[in-house]
Amino acid sequence: MSGTAEIERLIGNAHAHVTAGRQCLALEQPVNLSGLEALVTEITEQLATLPRAAALAQRSALIVLFDDLGKLDEAVTRLHRETGEQLKNMSSRRFATTAYNSRTNKP
Repeated sequence: MSGTAEIERLIGNAHAHVTAGRQCLALEQPVNLSGLEALVTEITEQLATLPRAAALAQRSALIVLFDDLGKLDEAVTRLHRETGEQLKNMSSRRFATTAYNSRTNKP
């Protein structure tokens, strides 16, 4: 398989991982990005072995992948922030309930 064909295959696989990650987030399921990270590393290594012109030919496909990665990052960040806010609210309610139940001068 030629170097450019291999990179195109890897980019396609990376898109599949991004799509799977988005689906997991939509279903509020855990997301494992280690496979995606490995693909990005492999893409980078493969690009380094190509002649400059061949590597630059992958530019538009990489820009689309970077855009997809950015959207996935935004979704993960948003979910992380929302989860943190929910945990904070739960903690505040638990603290208030505990404080009310431990009052010595209950009405």
